[in-house]
Amino acid sequence: MAVTSLVAELVEWRLADYLLRETSGYSGSIRCTVSHSEGPPIIRIDRSRHPELPEGWTDLSADGEVLSANFVKVAINVAERPGEQGNALHALLRGWFGPSAGLPGTKHSVLLRQTSDGWEIRPNETLVGIQREVG
Repeated sequence: MAVTSLVAELVEWRLADYLLRETSGYSGSIRCTVSHSEGPPIIRIDRSRHPELPEGWTDLSADGEVLSANFVKVAINVAERPGEQGNALHALLRGWFGPSAGLPGTKHSVLLRQTSDGWEIRPNETLVGIQREVG
């Protein structure tokens, strides 16, 4: 029984790893890893692979609301709601991925896409579905 359980867990892990590499159907999207910076979750970006990513403060649509996000050299580390103080990025990512968003041992990711209306962000649905089944 223990071997069967171990093999099943290994197969699930390999399948999840494979599916994470596949395209999400979110046409023209850029997959970015959710990581952490001394605890709070942030979004890692790879400018060498995606030089089209903006720099500095940029409007970003998430869950139907517009946030102002700070695209720095290697990450999006701050997002603010208009008229509110504080970093809304942490709550957004934890709302999508739970309290473990970006912590070591997780493979959370988001999808960024530029549209005619600006930049959009959403959770990588493939990953969210896998985590619900495996977790």
